Amino acid sequence: MFDDGRRWGDLAGQHPSDPAHVAQSVLASIRGAEAGQIPARLCALSTELLSVTGASISLMAQGAVWRLLCSSDDAARQLAEVQYTLGDGPCPHAFSIGAPVFAADLSKSQDARRWPVFALRALEVGAKAVFSFPLGIGAISAGTLDLYRDSPGPLSEAELGAALLIADAVTLCVLRLCAGRGETEYAEGDAELGWLSGQVDHDEVHQATGMVMIQCDVGAQEALLMLRARAFASEMTLTALAHEVVNRRMQFGGADEA
Repeated sequence: MFDDGRRWGDLAGQHPSDPAHVAQSVLASIRGAEAGQIPARLCALSTELLSVTGASISLMAQGAVWRLLCSSDDAARQLAEVQYTLGDGPCPHAFSIGAPVFAADLSKSQDARRWPVFALRALEVGAKAVFSFPLGIGAISAGTLDLYRDSPGPLSEAELGAALLIADAVTLCVLRLCAGRGETEYAEGDAELGWLSGQVDHDEVHQATGMVMIQCDVGAQEALLMLRARAFASEMTLTALAHEVVNRRMQFGGADEA
């Protein structure tokens, strides 16, 4: 979901040196917005307040269930999709440890060595630095706010503070939207979550995982790993491969595995 509706006027573009200005910008950006519009508004605000090129917000549960709520541009969407396909990168790592994860230079240094495959894919879409912030309160983990930049370099101390404040605002919004329902209960046409229309429906990944479990007589985690490995080897996204499996154009196990 892309949102070009920027209604915070002169607040955007200010250097995030004063937390009060950042908080005021957050409030101005979401004022008058419906709950479903807020994530996209905050994505856009991130690119205005911080020295980043793009942003995305994803929902996760136990590192497996994934929903892309919004992205500021196509590159941000591709970065989220790549990490979901690989099961690796700053986003899943930040979610798993419940702390921000920064890759300030994916073209070299330890960041490139830490996630070599993701780093290569990120560079291909024009991202040279990625910063991931977990969304959660206490033991509750909901997903991540992910920022990218088309040039290397860390966030400044002021920008880090601003990003954390924005992540807190996103967390409150996401938890409000998810209140009273499980992570796997999203349905197309749901009145409260209609803003997800146009996003990739990842329910097919879960269906494909179940089919691979039956075809290969393996557990859920191994089945998902097999899907990710096949997607990587075939140079496909995980969602595209899952679509093929669900529609029985691709199978696992036996002669079809060769």
